[in-house]
Amino acid sequence: MRLSNSQARDVMNQARAEVLPADHPIMPQLEQVFGLHTFFLKTEGLHVVERGGADSPGADPAFLVKIAGWADEKHTVLAPQRYEVAGAVDIGSELADLPEVDAETGEIDPDGDVQDPLAGHGRRTRKH
Repeated sequence: MRLSNSQARDVMNQARAEVLPADHPIMPQLEQVFGLHTFFLKTEGLHVVERGGADSPGADPAFLVKIAGWADEKHTVLAPQRYEVAGAVDIGSELADLPEVDAETGEIDPDGDVQDPLAGHGRRTRKH
């Protein structure tokens, strides 16, 4: 999932991870392989954040998920791997998630809620 700037900062602080900028040249390849996400780099590899099932009413759990590990000692080559939950992260309520935006027009999906107008993390394609 793509995160708002605030959510990305929360993950960076909690997980001691570095966010991969949305304009990084590798982003198109990563999105083609893994889908639209905010990507985080750690010493263990490449991670994304996903929301999980709630154990109790009102809970909005989110998890840092490792999707690729370093294939070399210099940390220059990533190798996709089976998803591995690396830990829980607090990114706030699901209401704080980015609204769905039409990739062609850049307009907010009228069926969605405007939740983070200051977020700078790209666009999701509208589901038809």
